Amino acid sequence: MNTLDQNIVRAANADSRGDVVTSLTINEEISYISIDQQNKNVGSQFSHHNNSGGAPLEHMADAYATNKSWALARKAYSQALQSQNKVEVANIPASIVVEQEDKATSSSICSSATSNVLHSSAPAAAFNILQKLSNACMNLKDYDSALKAQVHSLDVIERCHTSTNPRIVTILNNMGHIHFTKGDMQNAIMFYKQCLNAQKSFPEDRRDLLAEAGTASMIGCIYRRIGRLNAAIDSYETAIKLRTKVLGEDHISLSSDLIAIGHIHYSQRKFDFSLAAFSECVDLLNGSVPADSISAADPGLLTSILFKMGGVCIELEDRLSAINCYEDAVDFARAGVGSSSTTSPSTPSKLATCCSEKTCEVLIIRSLYKLARIHQEEGNISKAIDCAEEAIQFGLLDASTVLPRNESMARILSFMLRLYQDKGDDAKVQLYCRRLSEVVDDHDDEADSSRPTKRTKLFCARAA
Repeated sequence: MNTLDQNIVRAANADSRGDVVTSLTINEEISYISIDQQNKNVGSQFSHHNNSGGAPLEHMADAYATNKSWALARKAYSQALQSQNKVEVANIPASIVVEQEDKATSSSICSSATSNVLHSSAPAAAFNILQKLSNACMNLKDYDSALKAQVHSLDVIERCHTSTNPRIVTILNNMGHIHFTKGDMQNAIMFYKQCLNAQKSFPEDRRDLLAEAGTASMIGCIYRRIGRLNAAIDSYETAIKLRTKVLGEDHISLSSDLIAIGHIHYSQRKFDFSLAAFSECVDLLNGSVPADSISAADPGLLTSILFKMGGVCIELEDRLSAINCYEDAVDFARAGVGSSSTTSPSTPSKLATCCSEKTCEVLIIRSLYKLARIHQEEGNISKAIDCAEEAIQFGLLDASTVLPRNESMARILSFMLRLYQDKGDDAKVQLYCRRLSEVVDDHDDEADSSRPTKRTKLFCARAA
């Protein structure tokens, strides 16, 4: 067994062990050996190892991709395409050795390499490499080259298969995604619609209704982005119907489309429809779903919906329902940060740092502040103070907590100060003046908070 054969075996063994670094190193050696052999025989084809489909080059590119070395992966996949087509070394363009930043060259490599791959004897292998090349270009934000790879993939498949080949659906979906990522919504929706039509063209026993639902949801997302809200709702409802056929009416997967519909109706100020969509979503998340569903795994999602429902109820002037929604949001959010719903306001649990728990702790503060505002408006100052006190206790535990500008800690402290002024508690007024000054001083250097800082300091001075 020669050196090249030995290295191929070693690379295969490393791949089976999941040893990416070793595999990458060995495949580089294989590539260099192959290039040496080719340079000694200019005008001849690749060695029989590369003639079999450019596997070493593709494996090397896969290893680069695993390590997120996307520029190197892009170049290696381009070389693998050349090898896949058994291109003569003398005909390999000099531009194949490119600088990592040269995106235009990547497109030219894709074109030259695939022009003959279309006629190769292994279109499936060429398709796979082209898809990987497109992915590498996407990660480099080289969208034109990514699209070009998809176009060539489509040529490969259409020359060898019927129009109902599943790979065509993959290509159309990917092209829609690339245009969406570029921000080209018109072309994105065009390709997603073509993708959905291709999915529907399959015989009934081969249709993937869940995949069709995903495409319909994406079309709805784009319509929402470009302001065609009624069309977006139609697409989301189509997705719900398709998912319902497969999963039933009570499945958790329906929730994402319902949330989107609820937000659209809210933006249209159709608050009754918005509340109905959010309520149905809460029933799915918190009702007849498996115990290991997202409601148990991600209380932040359920909390955020309940918080939004509270805002809808405020718009509908239904304060009692708003209070119930905000209180439920606080209970679920406490579960998300590991705090019991019966925890005393003065002893909140230590806040965690993971994203889901961070979302929950922010929603605790915001929900409690909303409750305090409602109780104040109803004249119940004691309840308003209790809720605001708890919000402050949570907020002051973690300085990294980021709140919306109109619900910042400075605003909550100012609100609390006014509550104690209304109550006539001078000692608490002085206490919260000091706390407010500390919070304001901590943010004094932030340019975007200069105006509220001046107003807050003036308010403290007058209260003192």
